Amino acid sequence: KITLDHKSKNPISNYVFSLPTAECDKLSYLAARDTNKKELKVTNSKNANECSFAMTLPAASLNPVIQVEAVFVRALIPYPVEITQAERQLVRYFGSAYFYSPYKTLSQKTIIHLASRSIESFTPLKPSVNSDTQIIYGPYENVAGKSTFSLIKIIQKFLLNLANTKSDIVVHYENNTPFMTIKRLERTIEISHWGNVAVEET
Repeated sequence: KITLDHKSKNPISNYVFSLPTAECDKLSYLAARDTNKKELKVTNSKNANECSFAMTLPAASLNPVIQVEAVFVRALIPYPVEITQAERQLVRYFGSAYFYSPYKTLSQKTIIHLASRSIESFTPLKPSVNSDTQIIYGPYENVAGKSTFSLIKIIQKFLLNLANTKSDIVVHYENNTPFMTIKRLERTIEISHWGNVAVEET
C-alpha cells in the first residue's frame, strides 16, 4: 500500500511504480488499484536498469492511496539445492528492506510473510523483528529515491561473505510448499455468432 504526497501540496493524478531489472525478469503479474478497489490503467516501459509502470488515477487528490500487487516467479532459491525425502526443504529469499521507488519515501515498512515458523536465519537490520511467521523491517524514515538494489550483487556478496549494503536482506527458512511451474499453456477462445465466449486452457 502506497500513500502519495506532493511536496507542493498539489493534487496528484499519476504515479510511476518501478522495479529493478533483476525483479523485472521474475515478474509474472502486476496490478494497481485505488482505495475503491478499482483497477488502474498501467503502462509499462523498460530500460537497462529498471522497468517502470505508469498509472493514472481516476481523480486527482492530495493524498491518494494506491495498492500495488506484484507476483514473482523463481524468487526463492532452494538451499541446500538437493535433499533426501526425509529432510526439510529450506529456501533462501534475497531482497531489500527498502522500497524501490523513483521518489523519496518519508516512511516505510517491509513485512515478509513466510510459509512456516521455522526460520534458520535472517538479516538482522535495525529496526527489525521476527513474530511468528512474519519478519518486519522498519519503519525507515526519509529513504532516498531509487535506493541501491541489485539482486545479483546481493547474492554474489552473500556467497562470497562480503559486506552488504545497509538495506540488503537474506531470509533462510523452511518451505515445504510444492513449487508448481507451467511449462506449456494452450488457450482456445471460441466466440459464437451470438456473442458468447468460451475459453479452454490445456
